[in-house]
Order: sequence, then structure tokens, then C-alpha cells
Amino acid sequence: MTDAFPITLPASLPSALEAEQFLLGAVLFDNAVVKRLGEPITGDSFGEPYHARLWDMATGLIERGRLAEPTALHERLKEDATYLQYGGLKYLADLVDKAPSSHTAPDYARRVTEAARRREIIRIAGEAAQAARDPEQDPFTVITATDAAMGALMVAAAPDGHTLVAARAAAQDVVRELDHEAETGTSPGVTVGLDCIDESLLGLFPNELLILAGRPSMGKTALARAIAFACARKNPSEKVAFFALEMDRRQVSRRNLSQLTYEAGHGIAYRDMKRGRDLTGEQRAHLAEASARVPENMILDDTATLSIEHIERRLIALSRKGKVRLAVIDYLQIMDLTDLLRQGVNLTTALGMVTSRLKRLAKQLGMSILLLSQLSRKCEDRDNKRPQLSDLRDSGSIEQDASSVLFTYRDSYYLEREGPKRGQSRDEHDMAIAASHRVMEVICGKSREGPIGITRQIYLAEFDVIENMGRF
Repeated sequence: MTDAFPITLPASLPSALEAEQFLLGAVLFDNAVVKRLGEPITGDSFGEPYHARLWDMATGLIERGRLAEPTALHERLKEDATYLQYGGLKYLADLVDKAPSSHTAPDYARRVTEAARRREIIRIAGEAAQAARDPEQDPFTVITATDAAMGALMVAAAPDGHTLVAARAAAQDVVRELDHEAETGTSPGVTVGLDCIDESLLGLFPNELLILAGRPSMGKTALARAIAFACARKNPSEKVAFFALEMDRRQVSRRNLSQLTYEAGHGIAYRDMKRGRDLTGEQRAHLAEASARVPENMILDDTATLSIEHIERRLIALSRKGKVRLAVIDYLQIMDLTDLLRQGVNLTTALGMVTSRLKRLAKQLGMSILLLSQLSRKCEDRDNKRPQLSDLRDSGSIEQDASSVLFTYRDSYYLEREGPKRGQSRDEHDMAIAASHRVMEVICGKSREGPIGITRQIYLAEFDVIENMGRF
């Protein structure tokens, strides 16, 4: 049948022209065949453009409840030059006359899609080769784009049931995992020594995006750094990445050193480290000793402008060198969204696209991602200023994408600025400030697999230290 018309598909590309003819003939003979193909056939599946037109026209008629047969197509194509060139009604009649049994149509559909996927592989590889030869193209960008295109094709080409598993088998897998964890003492969740993570969330789990939000001066960056630092110390064989937009590497390092000197009993405030001449020789010796105890597996990135593409590139590259356990990003609303906004989306949609991509990245790399976020000013207008989920600024899909959402809150900040409440004496007010001065509340506003509630932590701001207090 393939000799009945000129073949326009390049001979160098995989083709299934005869399968295309048989498939078209089967559908034109019995329109019900379309529902039994088992393959997602579209016009793009056909290597021969004329076949693609015939398929789209036939399936369009079927979708509208009309009969798709040779004379129906002839009425729509009789003045078309290509239709006449390819034999007109005679060719359509030949397709039906030589159509195979309808029960073999799924096999021809499979051959058509296989050829289409092979052509797509060649197209992606060709574009990658062309881009790789362009000195203006960034190699990582080429790799990332190629990987994404191949990944999408892989999902489309996956055999039926590739991601399906019987519920009983899945449950039995979970039981085996629990038995293994009980026998070995291991757990997929990593504890960091802070109750707000270990008790509230049962640790940091792979494949999860966590949101940590708070108003300015609530200590969210301090908590994020403490979590990253603790995670790195407890997991020396795995990397922890800290993307700092609000601080440079020196500021993060001063806080790391301050924490270590506090733990060693020397307690050098990080603000005192701005100038070496303000420090005594003994203090500098303590800092030198502390620097040797900073975990090597804590990786700092203080890029001035941080985009989602930059984070993806850095974490994928870092994961090639070993397991990445946790990435902390400080913070969402000051990330560079230029490329996303150029697509014509609004700010809320752009931020939602970032969180969706971070969630996929966490699953792709089997890691935890802790993303810091601002809160809107709405909580400032309430008597009870403790944040809630609706306070997430430009929330979009932030809450939806997150496995857990944590908020930091310090009552002393507001007490110091508001003065005594009605009926409260100055002494009572001062006592309230003193009682809450070093208390940070970490509010779990959302947890997919645990309770919500408040964990109280001790916050020693001058040393950037966060310690456990208890839960109520």
C-alpha cells in the first residue's frame, strides 16, 4: 500500500507507513475501533503528514457523533490539492478495502506510536547536538533541557501499569520497611536535635518540601540555619545546602562560629565578629578552634540573584557528587522570578511555579527542601498575632505543595513595642517581656502525617542559637 502515493517522510527517520495505512483503514471501516486502541493516538503520531490530516479529520467527526467513512472525508477534501495528488477517493477506498480485522488494530496503533517515539528521540538528540555546538549555549542548560524532554518522553512511553502496584503489595512493602527500621534502628526521617522538627514532624523526610514562614524579626532565618547546621553535623556523609539570599557567606559563617563558641562555653556574639580588632587574642583563638568544627558537608551558596533554574542546577550537580540530605532556601519572595514573569504570568502564579518545581526536585533527588517564606501583614492587624496558613504571602500553591508548614513567632517582639495592655501595670508588662524574651514559638500549621501544634524553643539571638524547651 505504501507505493500508492509519494512518501514525504525522510528515509532516515523511523517510519511505520503501512501500519498507519492499516490503522486508518480499520477506523474508517469501523469507527468504534478508536476506543479499543490502547494507545494515545493523535495526528502527531503519524510520520506521513497526509495520514495525520486524515486521522485528525476522522477522529474529529467521530468525537462529534458523525460517521467517519471515505465519502464523508471526500466531501471535505475534494478540492484539496494534496488529497487529489494522493489519489483522492480511490486511496481512501483502498484503505478501507485492505483494512485488517479490527481486533488487530491495537497492534498497528502500537507500531505507529513506537515509530513516533523513535522520531521524537532523534529530534531531541538532534536539538541537543545542535545546541551543544553553539558556544553561546550554557552546557548545563542544554543538559537540563534535554533531560526534561527525554523525561517527558519516558513517561509517555512507559508501559501500561508502570507506576501501578496492588494495594496489598504496597502495604506489605511498608510492613517490611517498618520491620527493617525496627531491627536496624534506622529511619527514613532524620532527626536534628530540635523539638520543632524531631517531635513535631518526626524528623526530616526525603521527597518533601517544607515551608518555614514568619514576619521580620521572628527568627525564621536563625531557625533555618540551626536546622541546616544540626542536620549537617548529624549526617556527616551527606550534604546539606544552604542558599542564602539575605546573608552572604561571611554572615552565615559568623553565626556558625558564634553557635560553636557558645557550645564550648566561650560565647562570642556574632555581631562582635565584624572587625577583628574588636576581638581579643583569646577570642580569636577560640574562633580558630571553632572553625575546625564547622561541618564540611554544609555547603553555602550566597549568589546575589537566585532563580529556580540556579537552584536546580546547583542541587543536581551537587547530587552527582554524593547524597544531598537537605537544602535550605532563604527565601521565596526575593528569588529572581524574571524568566517566569516573562511568560506573562502574575506574581502569585510565578511563586506557585517555583514551589511546584521545588517539590518535584525534592522527589527527583530524594531529599528534603526547606523553603523560607514571608508572611503578609494581615497578622499584624489581629490581637493574636500568631500566624496562620492564610497569612502566607502570595500563597498561590505554596500551602498545597508543602508537606508541612511551620511558622516562627516571638511574643516578646510585640510586647516590647505595644506597651502594657488595658488594665495591665508596667511591672506586669515588664515581667511578661522578661518571661518571653528568649522564647521562640514554632507553630506547625500543616503536617500531612502528624499533628499540628506549638513547640517552644529557646532562642539566644546574640549567638544565633536555638535550643529545646518543651512542648505544650
